[in-house]
Amino acid sequence: MRMKSVLVAAAALTVGALGALSVGAAIAQTGQAAVQSPVIVMDLERLRSQSTAWPDMQQKLKTLVDQKANEFRTQNQAAATQLETEGRALAPLLQGQNPQQIAANPALKTRVEQQIRRENDLKQKQQIFEYSVQATQQRADATLMQALDPIVDQIMTQRGAVIVVDRSQIAKARSTVDITQDAVTRFNAATPRAPQPTWVPVTVGPAPEAAGQPKAAPKK
Repeated sequence: MRMKSVLVAAAALTVGALGALSVGAAIAQTGQAAVQSPVIVMDLERLRSQSTAWPDMQQKLKTLVDQKANEFRTQNQAAATQLETEGRALAPLLQGQNPQQIAANPALKTRVEQQIRRENDLKQKQQIFEYSVQATQQRADATLMQALDPIVDQIMTQRGAVIVVDRSQIAKARSTVDITQDAVTRFNAATPRAPQPTWVPVTVGPAPEAAGQPKAAPKK
């Protein structure tokens, strides 16, 4: 009788253990084992490198920027050639001349001033083109960040989180609160390829201070 009781108890323990394993497997498959935490961590740089959309966007950006650079060179080829030709012509005329001597020669002074204007104009156009490249890159990155945002929101809801911290901003965190791999997997499924980037032309250089930021009133 005692042996029978022992066998019954052992069988019950075995069934219980198998049941626990089954529940554990089900939790793992459904992702319900995610740790609940008000603060979670995401490695944005790792997400960018391991996603399929960000590298795809970089390749598309390179193609677009190369195309615009070729257009820029074509549009300004005549001005660049004139600048180079006039520079070579002026070099022997300016050799050994000081500013006072150049100013005393009206024809030479005019040519020098025109050359300076041409050089400054070309430099300004080059700078504006570089600003356009930066603005285009920033908009492309913002487009992908907007696509990532609802995915992060979904993970936050499932984790009970109210704050997401970039991994680069913290010294240490448990791996259980790191959502990077989860975000990469979901983002790749939702956005496997990047949209075609749009060129953002900039007509003037950026102001010394950020636009829309009022200057502080001087203290009296």
